[in-house]
Amino acid sequence: MSRISVSRETHERLSVYVDCLLQWNRTVNLISAGDAGDVWSRHIDDGIAVGEMLSAHLGLIADLGSGAGIPGLVAAIVSNRPVCLVEADQRKCAFLLEAGRRTGAPVTVKASRIESAGLSKQAVVTARALAPLDRLLALSIPILSPAGVGLFIKGVSAEAEVEAARRHFQFDAEIVRGSSTIIVIRGLKALP
Repeated sequence: MSRISVSRETHERLSVYVDCLLQWNRTVNLISAGDAGDVWSRHIDDGIAVGEMLSAHLGLIADLGSGAGIPGLVAAIVSNRPVCLVEADQRKCAFLLEAGRRTGAPVTVKASRIESAGLSKQAVVTARALAPLDRLLALSIPILSPAGVGLFIKGVSAEAEVEAARRHFQFDAEIVRGSSTIIVIRGLKALP
């Protein structure tokens, strides 16, 4: 059960997503088998937190390395905002399409590596468990609009990753702690 409160309708849609996730996880490695019993607090809450943050941002949204759809698909369910899910693994793309269909989430799935996805400028870029922050920023800089925001879910190393990324990029960072740790990136520029 989620520790974050959502409407009954949203909770029902998230429950459909969780059922689909657990069903597909038997044959496609989407989450750790050990996380299946605690999927709400280990995974869903991260997507809910990002989904709640999306309401402050207008424009296109891309979730990089979507995998199991966290945070992107969950955020789309919560915010009812269209999200482009970018994933290179064809089996995971099939899952994302099915989960999107079952939940009625406003998502599109781009079966591609991030570098060759051909994304237009995005207002928001999200990712979770994809890469260290400096690599996420390198992937984001070509597709993030100048006024865009990065919402990157991280763990206990968030501060260290921010400091490491400052060697290659200029940006403003805010670390938001709640059910998860989200690094909010604004004003992203590559250092000369």
